[in-house]
Amino acid sequence: MFICRFGLYWVDMPKPMLSTHSNEDFTMIKRTTVLVMLCGFSATAAASECTFAGSAPDYVFCIADEIGDLLSRVGTLEDESTRNSGALSVTFSRADFSYENGTLSFTGADGVGDTIDISSMSPGQFRLSPGGRIAVEWGDSGVDTLVHFATGSETVACTLFHNDDELPNPGFYFSSDTGNSFDYIWGEDDVNMFTIAREGSTANPFTNYEGFSILCI
Repeated sequence: MFICRFGLYWVDMPKPMLSTHSNEDFTMIKRTTVLVMLCGFSATAAASECTFAGSAPDYVFCIADEIGDLLSRVGTLEDESTRNSGALSVTFSRADFSYENGTLSFTGADGVGDTIDISSMSPGQFRLSPGGRIAVEWGDSGVDTLVHFATGSETVACTLFHNDDELPNPGFYFSSDTGNSFDYIWGEDDVNMFTIAREGSTANPFTNYEGFSILCI
């Protein structure tokens, strides 16, 4: 007796796949829909608990049920993967600064821009930009020049990225702070900030046309 059984299962597959074998499984898989048709007196399944004991209908139906269970587990794993990936999502914020012809330009993570002229600064001098987003403490007597940025980011978990900085220049080091001890710079506490300096540079730490990004998470 020649018997066919159809099973309709829902699953998200990356691309169509067609597999045909004479007197064995016939399976067509399409995106979001799986139609399983088993025909004949014999079928194959890896690690199957189904056994052929002389009853072709029961064996074919058993195989169909196993395939349905497998596809259901695939859908469950996909749902779990989607939930987990959502739980691991991270929000980034980015600020940018660059130096060109004596001017240091900055755009905060909040989109607010500011510039400062550092071409005429002298040893030991402090200068705050007009918009209050950049502060420079010029170096003196072996103390490196410090450049501070009020990042506009909601966090201080930040690092520095090269962004068209032309040529390799060694010696940069940096830190981040919530600004709770830098009210002498900003005139207030709790300003999220990022500070950069170059080891051994007591004057301008930047070379012309350098650009950097500050990425915070």
